[in-house]
Amino acid sequence: MEYHQVRGAARIVLLLMMAAPMFLFGPLLARDGSFMGRWEFAAGASVEPIECQGVPYVAQYCQLKFINPVSGRAVQLDYLLSGDDWSDRNPDVVRSANGHYTSSIAVTSKGMISRIGAFLGLFLLGFLLEQLFLNMYFQTLRRGEPIAPQAPQQSRETVALSRDRRDHL
Repeated sequence: MEYHQVRGAARIVLLLMMAAPMFLFGPLLARDGSFMGRWEFAAGASVEPIECQGVPYVAQYCQLKFINPVSGRAVQLDYLLSGDDWSDRNPDVVRSANGHYTSSIAVTSKGMISRIGAFLGLFLLGFLLEQLFLNMYFQTLRRGEPIAPQAPQQSRETVALSRDRRDHL
């Protein structure tokens, strides 16, 4: 493959890798970031402390679990954030006018910035890895080394043996 084809394929892989976090965390971020309506505290929602995994202030995956006060069903909200630490916080649950639930710390400006920063950090990390891979590929092309190991070719030359050697074999 030529270098520009590999570069295009690497960019497609990066976009496909970014599609997973956008699919999982993007809709909640978009609904929380909308300025339509007001947020009201959801009275009667029994909230558990937020459980977070990851490195605080770098990258965390947090889960907020609570019981929906209207339906009585368990609800779990997933957040991806960076630049903040939500571990063991016990936030209030807020509800929008159209019935969307989220946490009180997720809709603040600091919460929104930390969640958007996580997406930006993931994109920059993916872009850095893409550039590292392309640099390694380019250096390999520059040295003239084969990218994949080549199968050894068999010699098509015949060996001329004397009659004595042929009889001996």
